[in-house]
Amino acid sequence: MPPNPPAEIRLAYSRAAGLVAIAHGEQYRWANTALEQAGFTKRDDGSYSTPGPDVRAAAAKLLPLAQRHHATVGVSPRPFLGDIADRIAARLPGTWTAQVEIYAHPVWQGDLLPWLWDGGELVLGRGGPAGAIRGDAHQ
Repeated sequence: MPPNPPAEIRLAYSRAAGLVAIAHGEQYRWANTALEQAGFTKRDDGSYSTPGPDVRAAAAKLLPLAQRHHATVGVSPRPFLGDIADRIAARLPGTWTAQVEIYAHPVWQGDLLPWLWDGGELVLGRGGPAGAIRGDAHQ
């Protein structure tokens, strides 16, 4: 795998949505195409979810399509960011919300580094394709 492939798909597990996929890289649209052809459903936040409960079948269908569209597929060692953000918001005093934003192109990710709590993947040169924004529900 090249150090920075032009198109990548990062898979993560979500308790709420099952297998979630995020397309990113300079040619992230190639990864979007592979996900759509594999039957993944685009979610409101820009990520994709599996087309049913059979995660293995969805992944098996995705892999050859991703390869055809020059996209690599990786599995995140962390749960889906949206689940983490929701858990943090639920534990804050008052009423808070969390929203995932997708930063598919690496250029869109660079400006965020100073705002990160954990910049591990960005600092290591592996841009994070998503971020979670928290907000006070009363604003």
